[in-house]
Amino acid sequence: MVKTDSWLEDLRRQLPWLVEETVRRQYEKKSSLVTDNDEGRDQALRDARFHLDYLLVSLENDSQILFNAYIQWAGDLYTHLRMPPDLLPDFFHTVLDLLLSLVKENQFTTAHYQCVEAAVHQAFSETKQPATSKNHDNLTKRPLQSELDAYTTRLLAADRSGAAALVHDLLGRGVDLKDLYRHLFHPFQLQLGHLWQQNKINVAQEHYATAATQYVMSLLYERILAIPKNDKVFLATCVSGELHEMGIRMVCDYLECCHWNTHYLGANTPETAVVEAVLEKKPDVVAVSCTMLYHLPRVTHLIRHLKDAGVTTPVLVGGYPFNIDPLLWQKTGADGTAGSFDHIYQTIESLTGGIIHES
Repeated sequence: MVKTDSWLEDLRRQLPWLVEETVRRQYEKKSSLVTDNDEGRDQALRDARFHLDYLLVSLENDSQILFNAYIQWAGDLYTHLRMPPDLLPDFFHTVLDLLLSLVKENQFTTAHYQCVEAAVHQAFSETKQPATSKNHDNLTKRPLQSELDAYTTRLLAADRSGAAALVHDLLGRGVDLKDLYRHLFHPFQLQLGHLWQQNKINVAQEHYATAATQYVMSLLYERILAIPKNDKVFLATCVSGELHEMGIRMVCDYLECCHWNTHYLGANTPETAVVEAVLEKKPDVVAVSCTMLYHLPRVTHLIRHLKDAGVTTPVLVGGYPFNIDPLLWQKTGADGTAGSFDHIYQTIESLTGGIIHES
């Protein structure tokens, strides 16, 4: 597990001051600011906290690749929102100026300043090209692409009934339940996030489409529950504070289709409740989902809590940060990670000594 250096702990304690002072200085310079009203300043403070959380967690986990990916994502988002191009680099230059002032006051060491400076400079130097276009191009080569396009069109038009009818038609044509998750629901959610980042849909549309997909998935549960199950149990949860639950919810449905029994504890589950559920259900595998990078410390803490409670069950972790950094799972104390549905199935079968069937 990661043991956070004391200087990073000190820096995290300085976070409220860094957020407030960075935004104050930016407003003072009027550098790249779109608005200086109260609402705009509140948003600037939220963004500042977000930026610095990502920087600190990346440093705490010794993962430059995580911060690189965040700067790429934020830069692409700002571009699509037509924000001033120097807004993001100016923010981090201001942060570095503040840290340098602490060095001059002997409140921060030169070596630690250079560590932060190197992380910031490398992230901006490696994010010259848009990162999202390649991922989006990959989506166009998937099976069921025409059906995915039609499903997307219907939900963006708020036609939930039409989307459900499309799925019903696919089932009537003999499309496997697992393929609906592999090639329709999951790529749709990825595409939805891409459209939001490009500012082609708003938050309300994204939330509606996600909720509608959860509804359509619920229509499949009678079929899924009718699939014969083995004696293996998969317990899954989102780490405390994590509200993005769609991915792990899909994983549970998929594994039910692969004959596993699943217990899904939902989003934002308190740590003590997770431990109690694991001790009660005695699952064969525990899965912890984390989408937001700044929730990573809670993943590490939960796994430590499970082990302190005597849990020896294998723990898998998954979500966006683990897809970016393939070695990140080792730093949390987990027993492994997996990305695709099939990889997850193969991993849990391997961990529990099962025979992996082609599916």
